[in-house]
Amino acid sequence: MRRKYNDKYNILDRLDFISLFIWFLYGMDSIWLSLCTMIFASAVMCLALNVYWEARDQPLAGQIAVAQVVVNRANDVRYPDTVCEVVYDAKYSNGSSVPEKHRCQFSWFCDGLPDEPKDREAFEGSVLIARAVLDGKTHDLTNTATHYHSIDVNPTWSYYYKKTIRIDDHIFYK
Repeated sequence: MRRKYNDKYNILDRLDFISLFIWFLYGMDSIWLSLCTMIFASAVMCLALNVYWEARDQPLAGQIAVAQVVVNRANDVRYPDTVCEVVYDAKYSNGSSVPEKHRCQFSWFCDGLPDEPKDREAFEGSVLIARAVLDGKTHDLTNTATHYHSIDVNPTWSYYYKKTIRIDDHIFYK
């Protein structure tokens, strides 16, 4: 059975000098805590960027719902295992580290535009929302949706999924 994303963060490939120093001073329990903290921080930032670019103009419920879709995908065996892998899921050509334009799960990541947030206040709000969703402090308003789109588009995939809810100008599906 696949682990729920909110239970533990399963990336163990980030061991930095500070973690080694903490381990040297305080032992293995501290290194594990440090690793979990770094992994959680990474997941929060990935999710916050996605909320910022996909839903910063939405009401709070819409932003939470967009974040929940990412977590729902991370919990679903059909998608990558971690929040960051879900957010950056894209088609890459010939081993390139740059995704093909408009071939990503979330359009902001491969639209050819810079990905650095410009509105500090909106990004800070996105970080708070990402943290709350990852901490399990919100309810899944989407009824386990794994997809959504703006009402301005009508993707062909939407005919194959069940609509769960509309929040402002996003429609959610599972």
